[in-house]
Amino acid sequence: MHAEIELVTIKWTAGLCQASCIRGLEQQFRRIQGVTNVKINGDQAQADLAWSPNAPFSFRAIEGAMAFIGLSMNDLRVTVRGTVRHDERSVILTSTGDLSQFVLMSPPPMSFNMYVEVNSPLNRELTPQVRSILLAAEQNQQTVVISGPLFHPETSPPLFLTVESVNVVQNASTENPRSRKSDRF
Repeated sequence: MHAEIELVTIKWTAGLCQASCIRGLEQQFRRIQGVTNVKINGDQAQADLAWSPNAPFSFRAIEGAMAFIGLSMNDLRVTVRGTVRHDERSVILTSTGDLSQFVLMSPPPMSFNMYVEVNSPLNRELTPQVRSILLAAEQNQQTVVISGPLFHPETSPPLFLTVESVNVVQNASTENPRSRKSDRF
């Protein structure tokens, strides 16, 4: 079984963390409950954390590990496997196993000659295309894998996940890349 939260990618400002900092950061990440593997690329100022199946996601633990070393995150992205449900206002991804819930939203709208408040989830409604893909997956009881950045995770719960890509698992018993339909937005 794949992890529900398959991957967590963290970025910070390049040049702020050299060799000893990288070693300390790796130690701190490995202490987080649920982290099974850590890959850090110091040149790109990026860490990829593999998450254990059924381990609940913890933004606070990641934030604490970064703060202990003296770094702050510029970006936090996740790849989550789960099922979809919706109500009249929201589409929600519930991760398989640990049941973490992510309210799904679109990237901020691009507007020329117009001010757009990018720090508000209120203007991040899913596009009709993305919404129809997710509601079809819900109706067919299919598993989806969604990747994108978390939106202000420090204010959770709930966790808001910006949808950048959706993979619909065509056959839940087959877990290979050919069993997925992938859409990037």
